[in-house]
Amino acid sequence: MKRLDLFGSFATGTSTPTSDIDFVVYGCNNLIKLETDLEQIETLRKIDIFDYDSIHNEFLREDIHKYGKQIY
Repeated sequence: MKRLDLFGSFATGTSTPTSDIDFVVYGCNNLIKLETDLEQIETLRKIDIFDYDSIHNEFLREDIHKYGKQIY
């Protein structure tokens, strides 16, 4: 993994008690393993993880660039 960004409501400070946590990963060779590993972590929130290269929605890409917070 080359980079990991937080995006969505947690990145913008607009999360609610029912918000999920959204991550986008750059340069991940094994996203399925990463997703499987994350599923093993007990959390109170749902975690969504996306491979940046697989995102074809330009509005979502723009949102990630504008509001995403690099955490790794």
